[in-house]
Amino acid sequence: MIRKHIYSIEYVYNKLKTVDFNSRQKQLINFDNEFIKGASQRYAVFMHDSCVCVKCGLKAAYFALERFEDQKTYHLNLYGLKDNKEILFTKDHIIPKSKGGKNRLDNYQTMCCICNELKADNLENI
Repeated sequence: MIRKHIYSIEYVYNKLKTVDFNSRQKQLINFDNEFIKGASQRYAVFMHDSCVCVKCGLKAAYFALERFEDQKTYHLNLYGLKDNKEILFTKDHIIPKSKGGKNRLDNYQTMCCICNELKADNLENI
């Protein structure tokens, strides 16, 4: 993973607050001359739900502008810190897709990757 920059949560929220997450139109947001897709469902979850893992309560600390080595475009990843280690945050399906859950904002919640991996595709009342 190639990291270009780290941003505060407030900075990213201010940049994304104009995004219409229900729109199907491509909305590009400029972060350090890198244009990311603003209407990502993942960003919508972090903006709508919160930046706290619903399972363990870990609070996110910052966003990082990153890209995979084999890709040209950047995206934002949300991270928290636990024992001085970065923990990636994810959008979790409350009702897993394998159990009929839909890709909709009302079926997503914010989870750290550790809790999301432990949950797997189980139905869990959180």
